[in-house]
Amino acid sequence: MSDEYGLLEPFDTKDLAGADAELAFALGVEWELFRQKLLAGEPFTDVVLLENIERITRMVERHGRFVEWHHFCKDWAKIIVGGEKTSF
Repeated sequence: MSDEYGLLEPFDTKDLAGADAELAFALGVEWELFRQKLLAGEPFTDVVLLENIERITRMVERHGRFVEWHHFCKDWAKIIVGGEKTSF
């Protein structure tokens, strides 16, 4: 039997306990779309919901990539993802 249904990435939902279903769904969809860009391996910049920024930042760091973000308006953050971190 193949292991084709293993855990892909942890999507921490502890802070979503009081959130409505639509918000939780939107955060999950945004997270997966961002994950697809991350897996492409190229540096990129994106705009994500502020409520998702910590979750997405942790994902980028788990992949060993440079990440920086800035809150730029009420509910949104600009996130910059670079290449792999290297140790000197």
